Amino acid sequence: IFEEYRQTELDDNRVFGGAGLGLSIVKRLVSAMNGSITVASELNVGSTFSVEIPFKKALKTAKKPLVENEKSNLQSLKGKRILLADDDLLNQKITAHILNKEEVIITVVKNGLEALEILNTQDFDVALLDINMPEITGDMLIQQKAAFKKNTQIPFLALTGNATQEHRENYLKLGFTDVIFKPYKFDELVGKIEGCL
Repeated sequence: IFEEYRQTELDDNRVFGGAGLGLSIVKRLVSAMNGSITVASELNVGSTFSVEIPFKKALKTAKKPLVENEKSNLQSLKGKRILLADDDLLNQKITAHILNKEEVIITVVKNGLEALEILNTQDFDVALLDINMPEITGDMLIQQKAAFKKNTQIPFLALTGNATQEHRENYLKLGFTDVIFKPYKFDELVGKIEGCL
């Protein structure tokens, strides 16, 4: 159950969401922290997943003062208008939490159709598009960019769990400015956005 899997029909994947990577990613993250994950399941009742991770109590350390160029880097996204299109509620919350720390103006939509509508009515500085979304997928949406009424010149970043070089090259060919592989870290997400701006 913790191994990677893929739904047999791509259409099912787009209707129901997900790429079958969730538990395998969790297992890798837990293992990287020397932890363990177990599952107890009963038919027609449900499943319980348990994670145990050993942590050491942190020592109190004096905060290092930021130098001037570090301060300017932290403020570089302040006030930027960012569209996030992702059908996964957890991904929405995590990404919004990261970007809110950067004081951006973030708009969140849950599928490609909503993204298309809002891209044609509001101005953005950058758009983050999940690849596997209902209604219209991220890769389908980027191919319609030339017909947008607004935001034709802004950077579009692909969010995906398809973490291979071949996938990355295909997304860049479709018109994405860059690709962010899930799960991503704070510095990676912010750095990619800063880089394309």
